[in-house]
Amino acid sequence: MIVLAAMIYKKSAVQLFERHLCLYILTFGLVSAKITNQLVVAHMTKSEMYLYDTAFISPALLFLDQCFNSFIDKYIVLWIALILSLFDLLRYCVSMCNRNCCPPAHPPVPHQGLPHALKPSLGMGAATGEWKKR
Repeated sequence: MIVLAAMIYKKSAVQLFERHLCLYILTFGLVSAKITNQLVVAHMTKSEMYLYDTAFISPALLFLDQCFNSFIDKYIVLWIALILSLFDLLRYCVSMCNRNCCPPAHPPVPHQGLPHALKPSLGMGAATGEWKKR
């Protein structure tokens, strides 16, 4: 991604990086934030992380606009890329919070009278037999 940002910087005929530094850094910062979040979640859950991701749409949009010299103003394309990367990061964060932090919608399954479910653990006085006296 750093190579892609450097190529966009070098190929820009209108000095996109120099004139709109904050937008440029925010756009690539949001993309980096999403990829970093995905790396942390993938490491913690021991799951796969895919090579192709929607986070790379914004840098690809900027790169293709620079390569083919489209008729759309570069400033407008930079704003579109910023908004796309912001919504992509927000969508990912909300979906991770909903998936990992919310309780399940179904009620808990009762123990159905299993005798081992009624015995307390060792921390509740099972070792001394205090739970039998009650």
